[in-house]
Amino acid sequence: MNAFACPQCPKIFATRSNLKRHMENPNIHNIPYARSRDQKRWKGHAKKVSSKAETTERMRKWRAENKDKNKRNDLRCRVYRLARQRFGENDSEEKQQFIRDEINRRLGRRMLLEQKNNENNSTTKLMYSSNVSIIKQESIHLTGTKELNELPFYCAPLHKIELPTIDMKDR
Repeated sequence: MNAFACPQCPKIFATRSNLKRHMENPNIHNIPYARSRDQKRWKGHAKKVSSKAETTERMRKWRAENKDKNKRNDLRCRVYRLARQRFGENDSEEKQQFIRDEINRRLGRRMLLEQKNNENNSTTKLMYSSNVSIIKQESIHLTGTKELNELPFYCAPLHKIELPTIDMKDR
């Protein structure tokens, strides 16, 4: 049986890896070394700082390119946070209904503001209303009902996601 002795103290180890681990600990033999108060906290800090900066830049670019999707994500996150505050962490039907109603209400308000801004451009308004009628006809044809609770839904002719407006829900 092999025994591995530490050259600096009387300890004996059964394996070479245990001796190696013992020797890697700088404080095991009271050898002085430069150490700061935040040594553990700042270990690998330079690597984290660079990756954090890269992530921040990447997210900034994504937000600039996807403004509408970012707004919807922010809205969804705010509603989910409000639901957690009101109903707790557990999932319930009441909580899910609140989330659906609140998102519909807030999206409806946003859509009204967007419509007011788009009223100046009549071609945009005409194109939107024709797309809505096509989408309504397709959704009625496919589902057989006029349920528009699913948010958002895909507009195949334009290859984009359309959100229903309050006008669409009333019809």
